[in-house]
Amino acid sequence: MFSTPKFDQFLILLALLLAGCAPGSATMIASYPQNSRPRPAPTALNDSTRLSLQVNDVPSAADQAIDLTQRYSGWVIDRSCRGAGMDQIIELVLAVPPANHERLRRALLGLGQVVDQTIWDGAGGCSTCADTSYIYLEFNPSAQAWDAVPPAPGGGSGNPAETFYRAWQVTAAIFTFLLNILIWIVVVGGPFVLIGLGILALVRRARHKPLSEK
Repeated sequence: MFSTPKFDQFLILLALLLAGCAPGSATMIASYPQNSRPRPAPTALNDSTRLSLQVNDVPSAADQAIDLTQRYSGWVIDRSCRGAGMDQIIELVLAVPPANHERLRRALLGLGQVVDQTIWDGAGGCSTCADTSYIYLEFNPSAQAWDAVPPAPGGGSGNPAETFYRAWQVTAAIFTFLLNILIWIVVVGGPFVLIGLGILALVRRARHKPLSEK
């Protein structure tokens, strides 16, 4: 087999091309770009909740909610109150770390009966709220709380219209009772009374009968 300089150069060039196309070399370059960075690990979702509860004692339930919030490393942002007495409604805005949001939400559910509950993900467009979850809490008086209120003197509620209505109901009930008794007397005792009056009239007539007719 003969050998020439051109033939030797051709063999060297062919060897270099085969080495450049070896498996894995092109794959390594394509799979790992020069500026690639690993993705950060996912963090806890900063969910927020709007919760409405019915409770027997609104102020006491609000105090318990604040204690639970502090227990789960949270804090109170705002507290507002509407109404007074048995009509009192208390609203709380609570902030808590996202990792404790779900545990605090479940703890708050034990304070009363759920009327409404809404949960949404994300910070709602707030760029500074990524590390905080919020719970908007509302306490309303329940029906049992109203039942526990002592009635006003005389059994009324303090409302003149309602007192008049109740008095009218009592009067109507008494009148109906007396009317029923009168109906029973007329229907049941009426015939006997008529018979008795007839016999009495005959007796009187017999006593006053003239002697000439005897």
